Amino acid sequence: MASASNRHTASSDGLTGTVKAVYEAFIDVVEPVFSARSKRRRPIVVEDGDGRLALHERGAERAMPLAERAEDGSIKTAKLREAELRISPDHVVSATIRLPTAASKYVEQVVEHRLDQLTPWRPENALFGFAVVDDKDEQTEIRIVATSRELVAGLTHRMADAGLRPVALGTAPLGTPIDIDLLRGKTHRPGENRRRIIGRTAIAILVLASVSWMASGWFSTRSETRLTTLQADTAIARQALIADTASGRDELADQLLSTKRPEAAVFVLLDQLAATIPDTTYLDRLEVGPAELRLVGSSTDASSLPEIIQSNLLLIDVSFAAAVVRQDNGRDRFEITAKRPETGPAQ
Repeated sequence: MASASNRHTASSDGLTGTVKAVYEAFIDVVEPVFSARSKRRRPIVVEDGDGRLALHERGAERAMPLAERAEDGSIKTAKLREAELRISPDHVVSATIRLPTAASKYVEQVVEHRLDQLTPWRPENALFGFAVVDDKDEQTEIRIVATSRELVAGLTHRMADAGLRPVALGTAPLGTPIDIDLLRGKTHRPGENRRRIIGRTAIAILVLASVSWMASGWFSTRSETRLTTLQADTAIARQALIADTASGRDELADQLLSTKRPEAAVFVLLDQLAATIPDTTYLDRLEVGPAELRLVGSSTDASSLPEIIQSNLLLIDVSFAAAVVRQDNGRDRFEITAKRPETGPAQ
């Protein structure tokens, strides 16, 4: 029993992991579309080297001192806005190391191990990032940039007072993207709120779609059931009418059944006629009698109409009732008569 329970638990965990992987993959595909627009609107906080912070926003006429924004009573810190933090190059140290290309997948571990040699801070007090600069001759050149965690914490606190949260940290000047991010997602994953909103919206749409699909299936099944019942009732009534006609008890039944046959139904005849006559033919008058049909109108090729009508409709003896007259506009004036087939009781 324990073994079966373990297998069930493992199966459930595997299914949960698969669903989560599909969910994350979907967001990874959709999120960059919104991320590109978000980055263009994302404000940038610049530190000038003396500890002063200035806020640069897209479309703003001037940079706003961050202290001035923090003093604004309308700023709400409950939901911080994402921003980039650009610190002064004087507050970072950079170094370059070389590693064998085969060991490049262990770059982060190697850098962490050498931080006390590469920076003036203890490893636990340093924030660092790195990027591959060159990769040739089986040697990988890596550029490392680091700064003080305490310095960044102070700047981050001041940004929070102004309603901002850093999602990227670097030394790049305005107008250029950050090449090495010192946060690397440690304080906050960029676009986390956006990813959460996309995920919840996708789930809501999926639930609504599923409910709509089940509802449409239920209505479709119900409609088919009602149609089947109606057809069965019609068949019973038809058989009863046929029986009455055969016994001669009701002459009206013969007429009713005759008018319900497709070839005798006027609406069926009109529908077929509309689908048969060419688009260049216009009818001015249409007379439908019990035994005869009369069409009056004009066409660009009236001579072909009798053959077209007789070939496609349940009509016989289709012919011109009068001579075809060519009008000044080049169209032929015609009058056509046709006989409707005799209809009797349905067999």
